[in-house]
Amino acid sequence: MGMPWAVEVQIRARFAPAVAERVRLILEEARLPKGELGARVQMAVLKLAAGEFDSFADALRLAETDWRDALVAAGLEHDNWPEVLREAGMSVPQIGLEGSADGG
Repeated sequence: MGMPWAVEVQIRARFAPAVAERVRLILEEARLPKGELGARVQMAVLKLAAGEFDSFADALRLAETDWRDALVAAGLEHDNWPEVLREAGMSVPQIGLEGSADGG
């Protein structure tokens, strides 16, 4: 399963082009949960990074140490996390829907 589209979009939107690909590769290889939870943790890291590579490195270290701390720091620990992302101007990963060609 690749990186969710919404995560890739946020990387390109928040980081300079010279850094975005590096951020994507690092985040893709990070020791984080997989699936919807993993996408949520990745978005927490990006939210905390605020487009700064040094802040990204700090946020990723936090998430790899204990991903729950990253969710709390980014305000994404509760069930309203999609709303929190939208209010921050970020896309919400749609894990079960992305890449689906099945119309029903």
